[in-house]
Amino acid sequence: MPLSDDIKDLIEHDNIRARRLLQAVVAEAPDSIEGRFLLAQACLRRMDLAEALPLYRWVAERDPKSTEALHAIGYCRFAAGDYEGALAAYRDAFAKAFPGEKDPVTLANAQKAIAVFEATLITPNAPFDKFLRGDAKALSDTQKQWLALFMAKACA
Repeated sequence: MPLSDDIKDLIEHDNIRARRLLQAVVAEAPDSIEGRFLLAQACLRRMDLAEALPLYRWVAERDPKSTEALHAIGYCRFAAGDYEGALAAYRDAFAKAFPGEKDPVTLANAQKAIAVFEATLITPNAPFDKFLRGDAKALSDTQKQWLALFMAKACA
């Protein structure tokens, strides 16, 4: 498993530790696009838009084809209430994701973009996935109790 997957897992489950680690990575390797992108992801996970947005902009400036960073810029602006800025960011992201198209903002392209995004939601190493593969320690006792309750009530 790539290191970035481990860090993404850490961002999801121990965000404070992930941010400290990624801040140290960025301090040691200030030109690391991936380091700054992952730090931005950690900031966004906690909805720290003021810290995430400049990191995503930095990434997008150095890697203009990073549709993930461009999308995140749009999302940060939208979440901050800057709807015009969000719309401009999404138009830019679509133009870069679908180059050469006269009008890249179409329903068909939106469907393609959503499909690509949904593919990133696969979490083969999330604690629940590990539990399903037989790792009894992947979930806490409390999580197991809630799972049992859910299975008994929702799946009955």
